[in-house]
Amino acid sequence: MLDGVQEVRLTPLLVSASHFAFFYTLKLKKPSNLLYNKKQPKQFSFFSWLNLLHTTAMQDQSTEVKTNTTEEKTSGSLRRLIIGILLCVGSFALLIWNEGIFDSSKLAGEAQHIDAKQQAPEERNNQLVSLSGTLESDEVLDDLYVLSGEYIALDRVVEMYAWEEKKNTSGRQRDSSGIDRSTKTYTYKKAWLEYVPDDSAFYQQAGHENPRKPLDSKSKRVAAAMIGVYTLTPQELNIRSHEDLLLNPNILKLPTDQNIQQVNEKYLYLPASEVGSFEDPEVGDVRISYRVVKQGTYGTVFGKLLEKAKIIAYSDESGNYLYDFFAGSRDDAIAALRAEDASVTWFLRFVGFLFMFYGIIVVYTSLKAVFHFSTSSI
Repeated sequence: MLDGVQEVRLTPLLVSASHFAFFYTLKLKKPSNLLYNKKQPKQFSFFSWLNLLHTTAMQDQSTEVKTNTTEEKTSGSLRRLIIGILLCVGSFALLIWNEGIFDSSKLAGEAQHIDAKQQAPEERNNQLVSLSGTLESDEVLDDLYVLSGEYIALDRVVEMYAWEEKKNTSGRQRDSSGIDRSTKTYTYKKAWLEYVPDDSAFYQQAGHENPRKPLDSKSKRVAAAMIGVYTLTPQELNIRSHEDLLLNPNILKLPTDQNIQQVNEKYLYLPASEVGSFEDPEVGDVRISYRVVKQGTYGTVFGKLLEKAKIIAYSDESGNYLYDFFAGSRDDAIAALRAEDASVTWFLRFVGFLFMFYGIIVVYTSLKAVFHFSTSSI
């Protein structure tokens, strides 16, 4: 135990201990309300026991309880007061900025639509244009476990089964002696993660070690592609039409010196040891999937038209940027941009008002606490 800090470690129960507790409870003459049905106090509730046992056994948490001195409480209240004021000011600025945010769907609607099969008139040069057609390229792409294929983009997504930490901080509570206590609960669970957290930053590192991911995610794109007679640069293009690559032995090249296997149409599985399986993985196991944009995909691109029928990124006087490819027609693309802009606008509104509301509460409670401490110390 540290000075002012109490640590509690909750670990899963052993199966043998669970069996002993189960049979011992059946022999109790004065049953507990936790294990017996409240409506029928003399009848044992088997499901209540199972629920209690499951809840206790599945917890993997660490709890930190911290006590605060008067000086710490005063300085903490002042810090929260400053944070509350900043939240109010920042949320107000966010709301104002959000209402004047760039509307990409409106800009896309102003683009001049041109025929992809023939070159546009010279007066269209250096203007924002849109064109629809199929994406094609003379290049092919491959990856570590995928054979060369006619892809415009090929993204490898690598996830590792690893520990992650969730922190929950309860409000400050004053006990009977007048001491304020704050509690932080750290919960740990295992999940498939593309970005594996550093276990050295965990509050409870023991038993939650994450090995280094043996393989990273990677994105590949062809250097040049075409829609009709127009040339694009996919490495700069914002492509919004990826799809899952359905895996089969005809497109895979799995090395024989690695214990990697195809488990279904979406995932390759690379176990860290011989213990784990895809259905019951161990920490350190890796699964790999692919997302692609295939040649021949029909869609619409927005960008700036240059001479020699080349489409590049468009930027207006305000610095607004547009160089996007959407699967589908021009109307489908504009509708997708409009829906995206609306989602972002309403999300930022919600965040702005939430931060403002929270900031007001923090300012009020902090001022109240500072006034209380200053008057009690006189």
